Amino acid sequence: MWGSAGVQAYFVENEGGEFGPFEFEYRLDLGDSSVALRNTARTSLEVFDVITGKRIGQTDSGAVTVPLPGGEDGATFPTTFRITARCDDLWVQVEYLTRQIGEVVMRQVKPLNAPKATSWAAAFNSILSDRQSINGFVADTKRGVHERSALVTDLKQLSRFKERLATQYLLERQGEMVPRFKAQLAAAKQALKESTQRIGEIFGRSQRDVETNMPMIPPKYAKEYEANKLKQENAAEEIEHLTELLRYCAAQIKPRLASVTLYGWGEAPAPQILPPLGEEQLARVSLLHEYSMTQQIEHLQNLLDTPLRTDEMAAAMAQQQATADAAMAAAAEPAEQEELSVEDAGEAAAEETPVDQSPVDEAPIEEEAVQQEQVEYMAQDIPPEVDLDEVTPAEAPQQEALTFEELLAEDSGPQDDTVDLGFDPKGRERR
Repeated sequence: MWGSAGVQAYFVENEGGEFGPFEFEYRLDLGDSSVALRNTARTSLEVFDVITGKRIGQTDSGAVTVPLPGGEDGATFPTTFRITARCDDLWVQVEYLTRQIGEVVMRQVKPLNAPKATSWAAAFNSILSDRQSINGFVADTKRGVHERSALVTDLKQLSRFKERLATQYLLERQGEMVPRFKAQLAAAKQALKESTQRIGEIFGRSQRDVETNMPMIPPKYAKEYEANKLKQENAAEEIEHLTELLRYCAAQIKPRLASVTLYGWGEAPAPQILPPLGEEQLARVSLLHEYSMTQQIEHLQNLLDTPLRTDEMAAAMAQQQATADAAMAAAAEPAEQEELSVEDAGEAAAEETPVDQSPVDEAPIEEEAVQQEQVEYMAQDIPPEVDLDEVTPAEAPQQEALTFEELLAEDSGPQDDTVDLGFDPKGRERR
């Protein structure tokens, strides 16, 4: 439940049990209903009917119950949608824990002045204050810092992938809804045109009141006039509703395409601590590539007849993708050259050929200010990560432990011999 797929997602609960996890913006078919969930803030959740485009549920508490129609006429079944923890919320807590542990370690690594008394407390304190004991505690703490730093890195990479996944699901869903809404809009405009034209013909065959100049509808056209008048009013309302709905579709897309954070990153993460992503998420990686995303965006821009992202943003994302592709290609070249040398020169040449095992540099992601109020939750001042590649835990200098008698004979003044932690209490390696 709380693996990579279960973070920054949601679950569904109804009479049949609990189901999930599901990704945000994904079209979910539940019986006769098709819904999609949007996460607009940390605990804010909106439920949309994919067929009508209307919002059918909203909450700021992280869980919302919506009555969805069942198989029988008028029957509804309460369905609860519950979101899980977001990646950014989790990594903030992990980094806070690392800072707190570092502060505690800074207070504990300096031996306390033992009282000049022969008691079990003094003996116990001498054992805990022994240099070897402190060094072991510091080493364990450093290992924990490195593991938590790796977990933070996993969560940040997973967050960017999840955001790109939600963006792609949104584009896919809108690519299905917008053509349907446009077809309905065209039908409503045609109905308005036909009803208006027929009402005009009826007016042409009617006399007008001398005082009010209003048409006097002949009795034989009365029913037809009323039917066309109702058709005209309904068509006008439908046109207004569909026009507003199409504008709202564009408004849902633009914030995601205007922010690097919300747009996300399409490369599948390779977590060190978290479990790997499921096959369903990994199968969509090809759709998350910048080239595929650009095609989907341009298709929707043509349908909506409005720009969805700026040229500057499109160029920045294209350059970022090109940089990542070039880095991956450069990393693959040494391996290919090694295989050629093995074939040409045999095993001896293979042993002399150095293998480049340097990790692939990830394309940098630059944070931008989110201009929409509904996405301000993403702008946070997150402390920098630990560079795990440069971490080399340093052993503290070994010193002889004081005997119980020597400890009791020690002067009770301040002690200057502190243990070098080898890392910053906020989780960064000291250089």
